[in-house]
Amino acid sequence: MSEIPQTPPESKKEDLEAGPVEDATTDPTVDNDNLVWWDEPTDQDPLNAMNWSERKKWSNIAVLSAMTFVTYETVLNARRSEL
Repeated sequence: MSEIPQTPPESKKEDLEAGPVEDATTDPTVDNDNLVWWDEPTDQDPLNAMNWSERKKWSNIAVLSAMTFVTYETVLNARRSEL
């Protein structure tokens, strides 16, 4: 039986999918077609779920939980009626 090497060969250690680090920038003045920028600071964006009030967060959790429960029960009832 052959042993599995514990460390990858030297040529495989660098992450080829990550790309060069020096190309990444968050400066909006740099002309980059892949950069998405907003004028509003992230901590003031009302559409960002991290900035929602606790009440709105829990309301969304309740609605999604109810929808999941209703969907699950509907599937179970449909299967029961087939029997």
